[in-house]
Amino acid sequence: MNKITISLLILSTLLATPCLASNRLYADNTLEASDGFTWDWSFGAGYYVDKHYLQGVDYQDGFELNINVAINYDKFYFDVDNSQLSGGLTIGYNLVDKYDWSLDLFAINAHEGFDETGTFYDDDLVSELRGVKEREDDFNAGLRLTRKEKTHQLSLEILHDISGAHKSLWASGFISTIQDYRNWEFRVGSGLNIYSSDFTGYYFGVDANEAIAGLRPQYNPSAAYSLTFEIHAEYPINEDWVFLGGWLSSWYSKEISNSPLISNSLRHKAKVGIRYVF
Repeated sequence: MNKITISLLILSTLLATPCLASNRLYADNTLEASDGFTWDWSFGAGYYVDKHYLQGVDYQDGFELNINVAINYDKFYFDVDNSQLSGGLTIGYNLVDKYDWSLDLFAINAHEGFDETGTFYDDDLVSELRGVKEREDDFNAGLRLTRKEKTHQLSLEILHDISGAHKSLWASGFISTIQDYRNWEFRVGSGLNIYSSDFTGYYFGVDANEAIAGLRPQYNPSAAYSLTFEIHAEYPINEDWVFLGGWLSSWYSKEISNSPLISNSLRHKAKVGIRYVF
């Protein structure tokens, strides 16, 4: 993804037609059919705090860059959103768009992997995860049905991992809204994710080779679900710079939280930062 992002940033400096975009969760998402080629990009930096759910990882914090690139070409769209906590890479094609309903074929990155060092933010061995095999990030493709009404959006998604990580189906549903108050813009979204047993087994199961007597028993979870809630706010500092902040919470069902790899059923992540808008 880094090579793609860099290439797009170079391309965007050579072109001059603006558009708007946001990640797939929110109701201002304009990643849909457009007349010809449009694009938009911004960059910034933020400080995050992550209360993780992995054993031994606990709190993580630090600075990270925010690079946001959006490209539309007729019914095709490409979006990299790193400013919002639920953001990421989205590639899609609009199949149907009628009567406030749209159906899209799209692909996203959605779930981060981990290994003995925890997530990619860590470099040191986590003793509670000693002997754990690497779980890779996934990349998923599927269908998305969306209903939009003014500032509200309802979406239903069914996806399949095409990266070769867990190779399974999972589904999600989101409801979201975007509201303005004076110069503030608030985005609020909540959703339900349903995971197959293959998914939970890959990320949260413990096989015989990973089990450690008295520390980590074998574990074979069944299908599971999670609930998510996010609030994101932005405020223009001046014509070019925007302040942003957000909070994302996830709650996981017992099939996940009972895993020997997981410390609790809740995960929270917060972020503050700024971005420059061209």
